[in-house]
Amino acid sequence: MATNRKLVIKGTDHGIWRRIKLIPFITRIEEDKQDKHLEQKLMQESAGILNWFIEGAMRWCAEGLKTLSVIIRATDEYCGEMDVIGNFIKERCVQGGRVILLRRRSFLSVMRNGAMTTTNALLAKDF
Repeated sequence: MATNRKLVIKGTDHGIWRRIKLIPFITRIEEDKQDKHLEQKLMQESAGILNWFIEGAMRWCAEGLKTLSVIIRATDEYCGEMDVIGNFIKERCVQGGRVILLRRRSFLSVMRNGAMTTTNALLAKDF
């Protein structure tokens, strides 16, 4: 699925995240620097572009598609943003050799901070 916005992904398992690839579009070409004749230039190079495409497709079939490190980093960061429990622990718990949660206070904190929904409900007994 291609989208311009990051989706809210509730799953934290490998089954969902191995399918997600966040491609960061970090370059923006200002209007005054855009090539207004790019389409014509590409049409003039169409035979070379087709050959480049075919070579790339053959390489892909032989070697597979490698994920770029910038995409891996962006996807890992996105996964971290979606990890409600992991973020709660980072923000609300003392980390070290042990993680200590005050049972009742931590549960109420999760509820106040919007992590309690019908789809990821946590029970007080879990704390």
